[in-house]
Amino acid sequence: MASKVLFAVALVALASLASTQTCDCDWQFKRLKAANNDIFHLLNRLASTKTEISGCSFQEAHGLADKLLVEIIGKVSGYAGIEIPPLPERPFTLACSGLQPTAQQFKDFAAALDLVFADYSLCGCTICSKDGFERFLIEYEVLLIDLRTGSN
Repeated sequence: MASKVLFAVALVALASLASTQTCDCDWQFKRLKAANNDIFHLLNRLASTKTEISGCSFQEAHGLADKLLVEIIGKVSGYAGIEIPPLPERPFTLACSGLQPTAQQFKDFAAALDLVFADYSLCGCTICSKDGFERFLIEYEVLLIDLRTGSN
């Protein structure tokens, strides 16, 4: 009986600790930043390649990076409530199957970012969110500009 009570107390304490940590805005922002970094590194790899990647031309990789950058900039600006002028989209259809896993990985990372942002919002974390989101947007926009101007 005592072990059951001790177990129940431990579960309540653990649940309390977990609920406290999940709504710690610093911790939530770290999760948001980690999810953002996953996306940024994936897109940076595509945008900065100068050779064939996954059996596909670097032009195909750049086209995919451009399309996904426009998508993520729209998503992140929407999260932050930061209005940006519409970005001109370039027509692109993924023809090389070697980049399909990368496109799927982006979708998975974007879905994870959606979940983390939902947690972030549920916790009411807004104090430094705009500043953090602005940094994310600047990183993506610089990458897109470099890609489109050939500066990368």
